[in-house]
Amino acid sequence: MELEPKVAKLIVKSLKDIINHEINLFDTSGTIIASTDTVRIGTSHEGARLAAKNQQTLTIEHDNQFKGAKKGINIPVLFNQSVVAIIGITGERTKVEPLGNIIKKMTEILIRENWIQLTNFHQRQNYHSLATMLIAPQRDDSLAAYLASLLDIDLERPRILVIGKFLYTREKNNLNYEKTAPYHPIAFAHFSR
Repeated sequence: MELEPKVAKLIVKSLKDIINHEINLFDTSGTIIASTDTVRIGTSHEGARLAAKNQQTLTIEHDNQFKGAKKGINIPVLFNQSVVAIIGITGERTKVEPLGNIIKKMTEILIRENWIQLTNFHQRQNYHSLATMLIAPQRDDSLAAYLASLLDIDLERPRILVIGKFLYTREKNNLNYEKTAPYHPIAFAHFSR
């Protein structure tokens, strides 16, 4: 999994509000993809690359100990047992080291939350696409089979598909249904497994 720069920027911003040190988020090649020190974005950091390769925290004792490095620590961030990013905290070792594990765990939680949101979004999109495909006058059976396999749905099993359209807005009728359900006048289907 590659960490998107937009997500990295949100993570760095969230973490900066908690500690008073510069924070960098690196991709696994050691390139800074988000930072509270914006002039460093896009630059390389050999210490971060080494931390990713060895999957271990690396302490930088002085500026330029490694190419592009500043004094601080670099901590690998894991997702599904793989390094997906490195978080760097700039500052004196004695001040930033105690923050390292907390910042690492917070970053991993934020990455996991983002992954869950993306997964849920894609699953809703796949349900929508499959329902649309199944009611289409001409459908691509191989695409329908592919979408069904992604959703773990057996297309050979008999089902009922309900298609409807809301005639009134939520506000007008004071309807109360899940906020995640889109107000959209197209097919909505729930498939049991």
